[in-house]
Amino acid sequence: MALRPHALLPRQYDHRRVVATTVDAWGRALWLICPDAELEPQPYGRPYPRPRTDSYDAILVTDDRGTIQERTLHDVGAWVSHVDSLPNGMVSRRVV
Repeated sequence: MALRPHALLPRQYDHRRVVATTVDAWGRALWLICPDAELEPQPYGRPYPRPRTDSYDAILVTDDRGTIQERTLHDVGAWVSHVDSLPNGMVSRRVV
């Protein structure tokens, strides 16, 4: 039950495409969303959302114990598979 709030994307973002998600060391849930991602079929499991272009805009949604913050990232230059936050509030992205 303790992780349940971290597994639920806030309702206002349900229609968008999550390309990476995590819970950081401070207990905040983070989702990297690419609104115009397309679903790429996978041989096993569900399709995976993937940005349509090499450079795309994304939205970083942070849920800090019920306080939702949104940050727009422009011209993300690679396909991000993992996202994490840094102590200074910045975001680290690991690319594939």
